[in-house]
Amino acid sequence: MSATGPSDCPNDEQARLHHCPQSSVRLTVAPVGPRKRENGVSTLCRLVRLSRSWFYGHDASLAARQGREARRAAQDVALLERIRHFFKASKYRYGSKRIHRDLGADGERVSERRVAKIMRGNRISAGQRKPRKPVTTNS
Repeated sequence: MSATGPSDCPNDEQARLHHCPQSSVRLTVAPVGPRKRENGVSTLCRLVRLSRSWFYGHDASLAARQGREARRAAQDVALLERIRHFFKASKYRYGSKRIHRDLGADGERVSERRVAKIMRGNRISAGQRKPRKPVTTNS
Protein backbone atom coordinates (compact mmCIF):
# COMPACT_ATOMS: atom_id res chain seq x y z
CA MET A 1 0.00 0.00 0.00
CA SER A 2 1.00 3.65 -0.29
CA ALA A 3 2.54 5.72 2.49
CA THR A 4 -0.85 7.27 3.22
CA GLY A 5 -2.78 4.03 2.80
CA PRO A 6 -4.86 2.28 5.41
CA SER A 7 -2.08 -0.09 6.43
CA ASP A 8 -0.17 2.82 8.02
CA CYS A 9 -3.13 4.02 10.09
CA PRO A 10 -5.13 1.80 12.47
CA ASN A 11 -8.61 3.04 11.49
CA ASP A 12 -10.44 5.34 9.10
CA GLU A 13 -10.95 8.16 11.63
CA GLN A 14 -7.25 8.28 12.41
CA ALA A 15 -6.42 8.16 8.71
CA ARG A 16 -8.77 11.07 8.04
CA LEU A 17 -7.41 13.21 10.87
CA HIS A 18 -3.78 12.24 10.87
CA HIS A 19 -2.89 12.01 7.16
CA CYS A 20 -0.11 9.53 8.03
CA PRO A 21 2.85 10.06 7.97
CA GLN A 22 3.47 13.77 8.61
CA SER A 23 6.74 15.55 8.90
CA SER A 24 6.00 19.22 9.50
CA VAL A 25 4.44 20.85 12.54
CA ARG A 26 1.98 22.83 10.42
CA LEU A 27 0.56 19.68 8.86
CA THR A 28 0.39 17.95 12.23
CA VAL A 29 -1.48 20.78 13.97
CA ALA A 30 -3.75 21.61 11.01
CA PRO A 31 -6.27 18.78 11.56
CA VAL A 32 -6.62 19.58 15.28
CA GLY A 33 -7.55 23.28 15.02
CA PRO A 34 -10.79 23.20 12.99
CA ARG A 35 -12.10 20.00 14.61
CA LYS A 36 -11.40 20.80 18.25
CA ARG A 37 -15.01 21.85 18.96
CA GLU A 38 -16.47 18.67 17.44
CA ASN A 39 -14.16 16.02 18.84
CA GLY A 40 -12.27 17.61 21.72
CA VAL A 41 -8.61 18.55 21.88
CA SER A 42 -7.58 15.52 23.95
CA THR A 43 -8.91 13.03 21.42
CA LEU A 44 -7.51 14.87 18.43
CA CYS A 45 -4.09 15.33 20.01
CA ARG A 46 -3.97 11.63 20.85
CA LEU A 47 -4.80 10.76 17.23
CA VAL A 48 -2.05 12.94 15.78
CA ARG A 49 0.37 12.01 18.56
CA LEU A 50 0.72 15.46 20.16
CA SER A 51 0.60 16.35 23.81
CA ARG A 52 -2.22 18.68 24.80
CA SER A 53 0.21 21.04 26.52
CA TRP A 54 2.29 21.32 23.35
CA PHE A 55 -0.82 22.10 21.27
CA TYR A 56 -2.02 24.82 23.63
CA GLY A 57 1.50 26.25 23.89
CA HIS A 58 1.82 26.33 20.10
CA ASP A 59 -1.65 27.90 19.78
CA ALA A 60 -0.80 30.60 22.34
CA SER A 61 2.59 31.36 20.83
CA LEU A 62 1.01 31.72 17.38
CA ALA A 63 -1.56 34.21 18.70
CA ALA A 64 1.14 36.13 20.58
CA ARG A 65 3.35 36.24 17.48
CA GLN A 66 0.49 37.62 15.38
CA GLY A 67 -0.21 40.26 18.04
CA ARG A 68 3.44 41.32 18.14
CA GLU A 69 3.55 41.56 14.35
CA ALA A 70 0.44 43.78 14.31
CA ARG A 71 1.88 46.08 17.01
CA ARG A 72 5.23 46.24 15.21
CA ALA A 73 3.52 47.16 11.93
CA ALA A 74 1.63 50.00 13.64
CA GLN A 75 4.84 51.26 15.25
CA ASP A 76 6.63 51.08 11.90
CA VAL A 77 3.99 53.30 10.28
CA ALA A 78 4.46 55.94 13.00
CA LEU A 79 8.24 55.61 12.79
CA LEU A 80 8.14 55.94 9.00
CA GLU A 81 6.51 59.38 9.32
CA ARG A 82 9.29 60.54 11.66
CA ILE A 83 11.95 59.09 9.35
CA ARG A 84 10.42 60.96 6.40
CA HIS A 85 10.37 64.16 8.47
CA PHE A 86 14.09 63.91 9.29
CA PHE A 87 14.93 62.83 5.75
CA LYS A 88 13.12 65.84 4.31
CA ALA A 89 14.71 68.16 6.91
CA SER A 90 18.15 66.96 5.78
CA LYS A 91 17.24 67.87 2.19
CA TYR A 92 17.17 64.16 1.29
CA ARG A 93 20.83 63.70 2.19
CA TYR A 94 20.83 61.66 5.41
CA GLY A 95 21.11 57.89 5.43
CA SER A 96 19.99 55.49 8.14
CA LYS A 97 22.95 56.22 10.43
CA ARG A 98 22.28 59.95 10.65
CA ILE A 99 18.51 59.56 10.82
CA HIS A 100 19.00 57.04 13.64
CA ARG A 101 21.16 59.61 15.43
CA ASP A 102 18.50 62.31 14.95
CA LEU A 103 15.74 60.02 16.19
CA GLY A 104 17.81 59.21 19.28
CA ALA A 105 18.41 62.91 19.95
CA ASP A 106 14.65 63.42 19.65
CA GLY A 107 13.99 60.74 22.29
CA GLU A 108 13.05 57.79 20.05
CA ARG A 109 14.64 54.48 21.08
CA VAL A 110 15.03 52.44 17.93
CA SER A 111 17.88 50.45 16.44
CA GLU A 112 19.81 51.64 13.43
CA ARG A 113 19.05 48.34 11.72
CA ARG A 114 15.31 48.89 12.08
CA VAL A 115 15.61 52.41 10.67
CA ALA A 116 17.59 51.02 7.73
CA LYS A 117 15.02 48.27 7.16
CA ILE A 118 12.11 50.73 7.15
CA MET A 119 13.98 53.08 4.83
CA ARG A 120 14.88 50.26 2.47
CA GLY A 121 11.32 48.91 2.47
CA ASN A 122 9.95 52.32 1.51
CA ARG A 123 12.70 53.11 -1.00
CA ILE A 124 14.08 56.02 0.98
CA SER A 125 17.76 56.46 0.23
CA ALA A 126 20.15 59.35 0.26
CA GLY A 127 21.84 60.45 -2.92
CA GLN A 128 25.31 59.05 -3.47
CA ARG A 129 28.29 61.31 -3.17
CA LYS A 130 30.30 61.91 -6.27
CA PRO A 131 33.66 60.18 -6.19
CA ARG A 132 36.55 62.43 -5.31
CA LYS A 133 38.71 63.27 -8.28
CA PRO A 134 42.40 63.39 -7.52
CA VAL A 135 44.01 66.75 -8.05
CA THR A 136 47.35 66.58 -9.82
CA THR A 137 49.74 69.28 -10.79
CA ASN A 138 51.41 68.78 -14.10
CA SER A 139 53.61 71.78 -14.28
